[in-house]
Amino acid sequence: TPYGDPDTDGDGIPDSEDSTPNGDADGDGIDDLIDPYPLGDPTETAIPPTEAVVPADTVTVTVTFRDEDTGTLVPGSCFTLEARQDDGVTRLPVGWYCDGDDGGTDGAVTLPGLDSFRTYYMTEMDVADGWASSCLSLPMFTGVSGFNVDFMGTLYVGIYLIQGTENCSPPTPTPTATPGPTGSVRITLLDSDGNTIADSSACGYLSPIDGDEWPYACAEDGVLTFTDVPEGPYYLDQFAPEGYRVGPDFPETITVTAGETTEISISFLDDWLDTDYSRVLIHVVDDNGNPLPGLCVSSPDNAPWMSCYWSDEIAPGTYLINHPLPPGTHEFALYLELGLNAMDAHLPFSVVVPSGGHLIEQTIVFSSQVSISLTDNAGTAVPAQCLYLEPGYFLSCDSADGFNDGTVQFRGIPAGSYSIVLPRNYPNDDIVLESGIAIGPGIASRTYDISSYLEPEDPVTLTISVVDESGTPVRSSETCFRLESGFATCDWDRLGVVEFWESVTGSSGIIAISQDPPSPYYEPVPPFFVNIGVTSNITVVNARKPASVRIVSRDVSGAVLPINACFTLVNQSNEDEVHVQCDDAYYYGEPLDGQSWFMELDPGTYSLDVQAGYGQFVSEVLWPYAWSDPGPVIVTAGQTT
Repeated sequence: TPYGDPDTDGDGIPDSEDSTPNGDADGDGIDDLIDPYPLGDPTETAIPPTEAVVPADTVTVTVTFRDEDTGTLVPGSCFTLEARQDDGVTRLPVGWYCDGDDGGTDGAVTLPGLDSFRTYYMTEMDVADGWASSCLSLPMFTGVSGFNVDFMGTLYVGIYLIQGTENCSPPTPTPTATPGPTGSVRITLLDSDGNTIADSSACGYLSPIDGDEWPYACAEDGVLTFTDVPEGPYYLDQFAPEGYRVGPDFPETITVTAGETTEISISFLDDWLDTDYSRVLIHVVDDNGNPLPGLCVSSPDNAPWMSCYWSDEIAPGTYLINHPLPPGTHEFALYLELGLNAMDAHLPFSVVVPSGGHLIEQTIVFSSQVSISLTDNAGTAVPAQCLYLEPGYFLSCDSADGFNDGTVQFRGIPAGSYSIVLPRNYPNDDIVLESGIAIGPGIASRTYDISSYLEPEDPVTLTISVVDESGTPVRSSETCFRLESGFATCDWDRLGVVEFWESVTGSSGIIAISQDPPSPYYEPVPPFFVNIGVTSNITVVNARKPASVRIVSRDVSGAVLPINACFTLVNQSNEDEVHVQCDDAYYYGEPLDGQSWFMELDPGTYSLDVQAGYGQFVSEVLWPYAWSDPGPVIVTAGQTT
């Protein structure tokens, strides 16, 4: 070796002593240079997990236990938390959690560090003596249904309890109609060779052409069986078992005949396994090779909204493109978050898929990470700000990580020299906080006092707590306030708190506030002082004894329907007084609980109507439903109907 003894694959073994000098990526003992499948056999598929997922420490969930009648917290509950695994079927335990794990027994169980985009279940429920599950919470209390973690931040899950030793048994209602004649459908899933795909757990829907039933079934031993299906024609929504795709002979419609079983077979294509289609696996690491979890691989022109449609994170920092890809060059991008604030991808990239069917693995390096804290001259965090780096105009905002905490994060910044810039209303007014900053591999941090740069246009935060005469929060989405600037907002979360974020503008000083619309039930609120860039807190007393209406949606068996039903109440003595409420949990990322609450109602008689419903795939059923009219709703002051 006259020119030395190199180590081509960097494994620490000189080439002269290395049996695989060019590397052995799949560990099969064959040098990558001559291995026909250097990244592994492309016919191999994912193996269901045998160990519970390791939480990625991105989401905190608080489970509250409350008296169904009074709403007060009931302390002393424990349960086993289970997580649905990446195969979409298996449920394995995460741990045993109790009220008091966080240092205080208050009726709330804190679940720290859960994964985004995963479903969790509570089992082996152990509540305080003398308490049991209400009908409303029975599915989640018994572990039949779970809650979805679908964004970063803090989520709340509510369990309602009743006094007693036995869980609630839903009442058996009087049937409102005689069911029509039914039949059944049996669908056998076949591969391209005609063999039954016996290990598939694929699920499918029948969509009614003329009716209002939406039958749903999942495969057992490769067969989907729909039973008690009302006769008539149905569309068969397209689906495919994992590892297969829909073929050209997939039927569009199926007709169900009463008293008969309709049997069909559907062939699915698996040509990506052995011809042209390939699976793509993306590994995302930092400069030190550490995996970076919690990202989303998506299309460059399709920023993710409520979920990451294009990919699944099957291991920390490892992302599997959901669908097999044909030969060619495919464009992707890495996103740091979901939702309306989804940042433009810092890192678009392409994947070249060859012909022949492979498992394509590609590693993306997120070069650098920078954390910048913004404060005022007292060291208090200044939230809701944005910064950008020059050159390149890498823009990031405080809310990008799901919080407004005065910290702006940059990830995936190529190494180099940058200026940190605070944007103003006009580009020529932008403020350079620091220039010539060397950003290299790893994580860097900076702190800047921006109090001298805060202008009247900078946002301030105002929190108004609304309580009754006893100090109890008044929880109503109809509690609204208006500032003298004209901006108004309401207690949308029904927490007894009205929050103004990034909307209180004008010079620092006195801001007057008024109830919107004007209400005789609130004490006058005098003008008060608001500081720019900080949070101001005031308390308003509501002297009213509010009346409310709670509507619980149930099916004909008495079970609670966790659907996003919307209802309208109209005051019969004043038809201009119209109230609309839905299952608000849908809007706040919480599991639907089948409840619609009307607060702050005037006493009187109201008519009730269904206003709307949204086609949510919830509990294997779909809207619309036929519904029974309970008649006029009598609202009594100080009571919940």
